[in-house]
Amino acid sequence: MDFGGTDATNFSKAGLKAATIIGLGADFWRFWHSLKDTPGIIEVDKLQTCAEMGIWFIEDFWTRNCALRTDKELENLARKTAK
Repeated sequence: MDFGGTDATNFSKAGLKAATIIGLGADFWRFWHSLKDTPGIIEVDKLQTCAEMGIWFIEDFWTRNCALRTDKELENLARKTAK
């Protein structure tokens, strides 16, 4: 690996806007990805929890930032963030 970063790094390197929204505690090293990662070691319940957290984050973000905006405001916001 020639770079460090989060799961968002490869997307950022490809020119896409990306962010990591899940933080880990002090023992995060035991969750660090490696070249030995395979689909066979995925724990389904933990993956489900991450998916639910992602959905919650998007819903919460939408409620706080977009739900009360007009279509024109949303278009302007989309243009700003696309730059």
